[in-house]
Amino acid sequence: MFLGSNPPKKGEIEDLERFVRKEMKEVLAQVRQNPLPLVAMGGTVRNLAKLAQRRGDYPLDLVHGYFLSREALEEAVEILAQRTLEQRRQLEGLQSDRADVIVAGALVYRTVLREAGLDGLWISGQGVREGAFYREFLPAPHLLSDVRGFYVRNLFARYPQDFSHTARVRHFCRLLFRLLAPLHGYGPSEEQLLDEAALLHDIGMSIGYYDHHKHGEYLVMSAAIPGLTHREQVLLGLLVRYHRKGEPRPGAYKSVLQDGDTKRLLRLAALLRISEYLERSRVGRVEGLEVEIGSQQVRLTLLAQEEPWVELTETRKQAKLFRQAFGLELLVEWKPRG
Repeated sequence: MFLGSNPPKKGEIEDLERFVRKEMKEVLAQVRQNPLPLVAMGGTVRNLAKLAQRRGDYPLDLVHGYFLSREALEEAVEILAQRTLEQRRQLEGLQSDRADVIVAGALVYRTVLREAGLDGLWISGQGVREGAFYREFLPAPHLLSDVRGFYVRNLFARYPQDFSHTARVRHFCRLLFRLLAPLHGYGPSEEQLLDEAALLHDIGMSIGYYDHHKHGEYLVMSAAIPGLTHREQVLLGLLVRYHRKGEPRPGAYKSVLQDGDTKRLLRLAALLRISEYLERSRVGRVEGLEVEIGSQQVRLTLLAQEEPWVELTETRKQAKLFRQAFGLELLVEWKPRG
């Protein structure tokens, strides 16, 4: 209707923008009065997101849940509008069969963001087809009550492990998190993330025992997990990666994380790793925990019927990581349960 030239002319672009403002006048007015997050779906906006990710060296190959900023979209429009159809087909991140309509689509989204005064929009990796599927197979109102929990549990179900071991590691994580709350000061969001990492920490064994922590990170990061932001998914993947050894660090994912997340990763990884080694023999020898927090050290007492020497030995090896995370020495002891 508007962009007949190759590349489009300034007047054609202005005509399209006027059309969008007119057609969406009422909607845009409502958004300005009551600003809410804008979620966009479809192949056009996904390609715009991929183009922005390539130009910004985004470290994740994930589109669903990506926040496309207005600034990045403005830059993408300038790049696309100045190129011919043939040149657009050569752009990295852009599907060649989208090159003919991508400029018009980008201009529509740019106009909406400008007129609504929004900083950007969120990308949905799901669209009409998925909506039809949910309507057919989920009871009304065709929505999941817990999107995040459903997809995390589904990931575990695809790569099942020893349920008893996993349950005990999750139990120790919850216990340590709450007992050490005066040290870390974290809340429900970190506790949920730690619990999810405990659930998924061994899924890499479905690929192989050796380096299963690395395989697990790959499985967590290989596809979008609806309900988690990219930041949360990165933290989850890194917790799985460092659940058994290595110095927890963001690495290539650093640009996705926020201030304080490096320390948050270190502390949650320490709790997960200690919980893993409290279950080292995988037979449930440790039945309970006691924690005493002092000014110089934390005393962790393992409650068990008989001395759990394997768990004592392996947990004591985590004292260095604990000191890095919390700034205190870790003293691990055993007391008969009775």
